Amino acid sequence: LFAVEDKESHQWIGFIGLNYIPETSDYPFKELPLYEIGWRLLPEFWGKGLATEGAKATLKLAEEHQIYDVYSFTAEANKASQRVMEKIGMTVYDHFELPNLSKYHLLKRQVRYYINLRK
Repeated sequence: LFAVEDKESHQWIGFIGLNYIPETSDYPFKELPLYEIGWRLLPEFWGKGLATEGAKATLKLAEEHQIYDVYSFTAEANKASQRVMEKIGMTVYDHFELPNLSKYHLLKRQVRYYINLRK
């Protein structure tokens, strides 16, 4: 993961990067182990294209390191993150539920995206 800072103030505003999810993970994925791309930015920096810019750079770095299969997932309700995933060329792969959350929890239902970086 990489720290993200505001270009003007040099304030830390979040992180963007790849996360390795091992076979021993609690996630219900048959593809384990896998690499997930993700981002978390402070709300005041949302909607400025920063997640998209950082995610594109992260995918380029993944490809340089011969990591070609990359996933990303978010809550079905998080349309902004889904838009970022689509802007960087990812497509919907599947939907799943996080196993340790109540069926009423806002984050229970997740959507997973995928991109293959092989050329």
